[in-house]
Amino acid sequence: MAKPFDEWLNKRYSSPVEILLEDIVALSHKAADCNALINEQTLTKLGPSHLMGNGKRIYLPNLRNIKDSKQYLVIRMGVTGESAPIPIVIFRSYRTSFESQSVYSPAGYLWRKFREEKDKPQHTQTNSSTYNDSIAQFKALQKSLEEEEREVRASAFDAAQVAIRRLYKKSQQVKCLPSILQQKGITQYIPDEARICHSTVSSKVYLSTKDEWKDTVIAYPRDLIIPNYDDKFKNIINVQVISANNPSRKRFIPGGPTQTLSMPLATINNIEATTISPIRVILEGYRTAKAAEFLHSKSALGIPTQFFVGFSASNIPFSLSNIEKAFGHIPTFTAFDHDAQDSDYAKQAIELGAFPLPAPTHKRNADWADVLTDYPLDQAIECWKRSLISALEEANSKLKEQKNKRL
Repeated sequence: MAKPFDEWLNKRYSSPVEILLEDIVALSHKAADCNALINEQTLTKLGPSHLMGNGKRIYLPNLRNIKDSKQYLVIRMGVTGESAPIPIVIFRSYRTSFESQSVYSPAGYLWRKFREEKDKPQHTQTNSSTYNDSIAQFKALQKSLEEEEREVRASAFDAAQVAIRRLYKKSQQVKCLPSILQQKGITQYIPDEARICHSTVSSKVYLSTKDEWKDTVIAYPRDLIIPNYDDKFKNIINVQVISANNPSRKRFIPGGPTQTLSMPLATINNIEATTISPIRVILEGYRTAKAAEFLHSKSALGIPTQFFVGFSASNIPFSLSNIEKAFGHIPTFTAFDHDAQDSDYAKQAIELGAFPLPAPTHKRNADWADVLTDYPLDQAIECWKRSLISALEEANSKLKEQKNKRL
């Protein structure tokens, strides 16, 4: 027999969306924690594929109402009362200046409403559908919707691989210093697997942010193509395209995976052998990593270093274990940009065993590419040396402390 709360919920509401609409103020506050804007129009557009708890993303505009695809929500189904299913809304953001995740649960709100209304006449619905009816409908559709979602994702992945093959056919490996790196003060190109596009490339891809297929331009002449490897670093399963005309415009091929992926600038085997133990440094963006690699090559520190592109602050902690499995365990340092060095992602990386490498602090949101453009070369090199030596000293101190604890 259903408990009073469950009975009240079933009669009081007709669907999970109605709950979210009624408590939209609290919901919007949670969204704002992740720089996301949510309103009644967004909620009324939610369909069974979003509410069956499969974690399908719904991208949201930021607080300035700009659709920048940097924040989204997913809905999972939780339980309160005896067995009453309720929607749990999880907001996530790629912006390091906001919370990376914020979770809304209507449980507290519903119990307050229940206590207020339990001794009052039952709220009358405008239709005959009950809350349990809507949940039953979602469950009935769940299997077919999950299969449909799997098919879309598989098709989107296949389309992304076709797009990548087209890009590789119409590009060639970078042989000399590209203008995108010259603009950041890099004067010497250390070869890696980046490619440069020599013609406009179009392909049909699936845009998950809009839930639609579109034949679109994915690269223009002189754009840089940066490969993203799978977790074993054997196959390229996505690429990042950096615009030659606007290098701050960086995009992955829609439909291809992005999380946990990274790119090595050089393997340990390509680094000159010395008696000094090698280290690994993971940075956010390609140009930032190339700037750090260039500064290190000019530093005369003599420390063999393996540089990795993590592609974003949020992705660095996810890629750590894959890198270690593929390339072995060596001291790993994460060099987040200044705006992300105290972020949740930086903390997660430390928890996973990485050591922080202090970011440049001469201006807001500074990275190592900024150091090269803002300082004369000799000062930029000294800045890199101080940061790396500081990180090494801190790492050695922590390793000694850990060793002493084990004794």
